[in-house]
Amino acid sequence: NSSCGPLPAGAGADASREAAVASIRLRAAAEGQALRAGERLVAPPSGVVLPLRVPSALPEGFPPSLREGAHGHFTAYNPSLLSGGGGGFTLVLRFSNYNFCDSEGPKLTFGDNLAAAGGALMSFVATLRVRGATDSTGEGWSVWHEVSALFPVSEAASVSGPEDPRAIAWRGGVLVFLSVWESTKTQWQYAVLLPRRSGGGGGGS
Repeated sequence: NSSCGPLPAGAGADASREAAVASIRLRAAAEGQALRAGERLVAPPSGVVLPLRVPSALPEGFPPSLREGAHGHFTAYNPSLLSGGGGGFTLVLRFSNYNFCDSEGPKLTFGDNLAAAGGALMSFVATLRVRGATDSTGEGWSVWHEVSALFPVSEAASVSGPEDPRAIAWRGGVLVFLSVWESTKTQWQYAVLLPRRSGGGGGGS
């Protein structure tokens, strides 16, 4: 969950309807029913829902020059899970001022976001360690420096920094997929292989 604040009017009802539809589809899939013109869905493995919220504080290692809000509100979203030892895991998230939270007024377009960000949309990769299903306490909320340092943000660029990270354990390390815009307005896709850090699930400072 991110810290966007209250949902717009009617959004809660829409979300409830979506949840209800998803529940029906999963239940039907579990019963082996065919859905959507013969498509057969496979029910996900059993699991638990963790009552976890990303900390409202800025992550450790966030640049001091951005802490006063000159470039708008940063929030965490687009999480992926990286398994860790002892049943714990690490959330790998995008932390960005390119978002559609309405704490600064309606932001419906790229232009709205660019204006709210003072002309500089910036993204970081951040991590949060979670101990496990029986203890959903989050700790170690920080910018993932090894990733973010490869693609530094710039207050002089309209868009900068790594976007939409996806991390997987691979060959004893962590493979991170992400996208980055360049000054030529070309978006490149990258795969970055980093060593696995003991006890941190691949994240941390």
